Amino acid sequence: MADSPPTSHFDYDETEASCRCRLCDGYRRAKANYEMVKAQRAKHHRFCRCASCSAHRDLFVAYLAASNQREVYSELSYSLVSNPKPHRLADECLKWVYSKIIDPDYKNTLWWALTSDRRLLRTWIEDFQMDWGAQHGLSAQVWTVSGIC
Repeated sequence: MADSPPTSHFDYDETEASCRCRLCDGYRRAKANYEMVKAQRAKHHRFCRCASCSAHRDLFVAYLAASNQREVYSELSYSLVSNPKPHRLADECLKWVYSKIIDPDYKNTLWWALTSDRRLLRTWIEDFQMDWGAQHGLSAQVWTVSGIC
């Protein structure tokens, strides 16, 4: 398994079939776990509180989180790399986003499952700019002419 995903990570058919990065493997594992428990509790009502149904809810949250993490990375990859000429900071931005995705202290699983998909790609890029720029001694005004937003 490759640890970090490649910079070009937006072809969903290709990533679903052959990508072995940590994001895709985690997504596949979460999906398989969720589908297995989902089949076991098919006849339970939606308010059931048995152990299987509780596990189902937890696995559903983990599945949504893994799906949204892969989605955020893939959509940013498309935005930064798919142009005729990839942005010069595409590698840095995608490394930064991936570091946020795998950092358990950044956000919890529930946030990734329920909130991350409502966050604009522009917001991710602006956060990268502020964080990366601060690390490299750049002021916020530099980004207004960078072309990355």
